[in-house]
Amino acid sequence: MDWENLPSLNTERLLLRALTIDDVDDVYAVFSDHEVMRYWSTPALANKEAAAALIEEIQTGFAQQQSLKWGVALLSDSRVIGTATLFRPDFTHRRAELGYALGRKHWGQGYMHERSQRLLLTPSTHFIFTGLRRTSIHETRLPLERLSASAFSVKATYASAGTLAEKRKTRCSMVC
Repeated sequence: MDWENLPSLNTERLLLRALTIDDVDDVYAVFSDHEVMRYWSTPALANKEAAAALIEEIQTGFAQQQSLKWGVALLSDSRVIGTATLFRPDFTHRRAELGYALGRKHWGQGYMHERSQRLLLTPSTHFIFTGLRRTSIHETRLPLERLSASAFSVKATYASAGTLAEKRKTRCSMVC
């Protein structure tokens, strides 16, 4: 993995690219929305200064090889509508956690499916994990009322292993 520059990745409608301070207005629009941030571990951004600090934090995370976070921009106008993240990379075991944020007005248009296909299912992502031949998602955590948000994962040909509640029931019956 070349940690000098975050590579840009194209899809049919999107450009995944490094975020810059020029994206502060777009980043603020996404991360200040309380509905977008509802399931995040941090509150919605209070102001554009917080958005600028977030962009700096993203750049630092990349420089320290802790995460790869792309701005998800529309090819049509280059405006950032969200982010796509591979974080906690484990290069020995060729895995990372996948996260995303998407501006609410762009929900339900298939952008996260498109992004997932590009990040996980194409040979061109070998720059991340050399020799990776198969990608598996071990766990997706979503509240039940947001289960439809995981449709992009199922649509991307992943097989569901069940819900956490089902797993807990199974574990309990095996362990108890």
